[in-house]
Amino acid sequence: MGLPVRIDVGIGLMKKFAPYLIALAALILGIILLATHRASVPGSVERQQHPFGLPPTGDASGTPVSPSEKQDSSSRRLVVHVQTPEGRPIAGVQLFCNFMGSPSRGAESTPGSGGEILSIPKGLGFRGNPVTGPEGTASFEIVLPPGAVYLNAPIDILTDYPDAVVKRENSRTIPAVRPGETREVTLQLELGTRVRGILRGIDPEDYDDFYVSLEVKPKTGVIPIDEDSKVGKKHWVTLPKVRPGGTFVSDPVPSIPLLLTVNHLSGKFALVHMEIQPPFDQQVEVPLERNLDYQELATLNISIPNPPPAKDFPHTLILFAEEAKRVLNRGSMITKDPVREKVSPGRYQAFVFAEKESLWGHTSLEANVKSVTNVAVTLEPAAIVPLRVRDRATGASPVIPAANFTLAYKIEGNYYELFNPWQVNLLEKIAGTGQIELQNLPPGEIRLTFQVQGKNGYRKWTQDMISVAGRNPPIEMLLERAN
Repeated sequence: MGLPVRIDVGIGLMKKFAPYLIALAALILGIILLATHRASVPGSVERQQHPFGLPPTGDASGTPVSPSEKQDSSSRRLVVHVQTPEGRPIAGVQLFCNFMGSPSRGAESTPGSGGEILSIPKGLGFRGNPVTGPEGTASFEIVLPPGAVYLNAPIDILTDYPDAVVKRENSRTIPAVRPGETREVTLQLELGTRVRGILRGIDPEDYDDFYVSLEVKPKTGVIPIDEDSKVGKKHWVTLPKVRPGGTFVSDPVPSIPLLLTVNHLSGKFALVHMEIQPPFDQQVEVPLERNLDYQELATLNISIPNPPPAKDFPHTLILFAEEAKRVLNRGSMITKDPVREKVSPGRYQAFVFAEKESLWGHTSLEANVKSVTNVAVTLEPAAIVPLRVRDRATGASPVIPAANFTLAYKIEGNYYELFNPWQVNLLEKIAGTGQIELQNLPPGEIRLTFQVQGKNGYRKWTQDMISVAGRNPPIEMLLERAN
């Protein structure tokens, strides 16, 4: 008797709560359908957006996307054939595309017309695998959302293949591919061989002082590659870097006779010219001959322990030889990496000037030939000197087209010019305001010399001063007429 009672009670409860159960089931079904719909719609919240507004098209290897992710029912397909000049297919060439147009003009442009370039990262912008197969062919679809501004833009097809000599068509710009069109393109790459060599008789510390080049010159036995060679121009060159121990490996080179040049930058070894012949399957032995009148130089490894955070760091390196009383201006550079300098043995002072940041550094050192001298030049705030330029007779700001400033720094009781005279456009900086500001000056005893260019009647102006780091008080620069 108990069992029928429980069945009756269960049926009664189901009848009582049936509307709620139906509503709950409908809600769960709606959530499932919504999630499925959102997963299939491009640009939904859950899907990661590409920075160029392109739909996701698989991983970097070119994995095809599912049909549900198609953005355009009309296919734009590229079939690219990559081969040697003799017609032999090349497999394993990675292809890239740049869309070249102007969004402001709807990207309607023609090859060679310029405009902005939208570079498509590896594996994006394609449906299919943009890598040539065994027959040297890659077939893939261009994937851009409908209405994208670059749909009607020319396409620049580029290749990436490490063993190719980039002398033939490593890229090709083609007109826009229209909906429903399949475009076939053939690119030619000239395959090459890497030349491996070794310098015999090298000293361990000299490896980075060599300049090595491989080039093609028009001469008997050399087959011209292009028109430049027919008129006597150097038309191809590669510069392999010498490694510790004296070995070097070139970029891929064509299979024709080449001229190998080895030059030691400080003249410790005699210049080497050697013609080498293909095939380049053996290591090239380069014997070195020492110059008997060569004076051994010391090696400085100069570093800056606190460079500015900016990527580029334009600055000037200057060395002062104390025994010779000579300024060695090593010129401008932008690298933050340590630099190696070859100098005669002796005492030096090193200066670094960073004009953009108004910083400078200074240190003393002794260079010897027995070991590499590590030199650290710490940057500190430089001196900033404002000048008020006036005509002594009238008190007015003179109108001067241009002039030269020269900076001399006092070392051991004498002034030495650390910079060559630099030109200042005074027509812009002085006329009307009479103000000019010299930045990046070294703190200490300095001498400023101002020389007007041309025959406009002003005498040379010279001022000795003791500058301090940071902003200095303004200096009155009163110019006198020569007559």
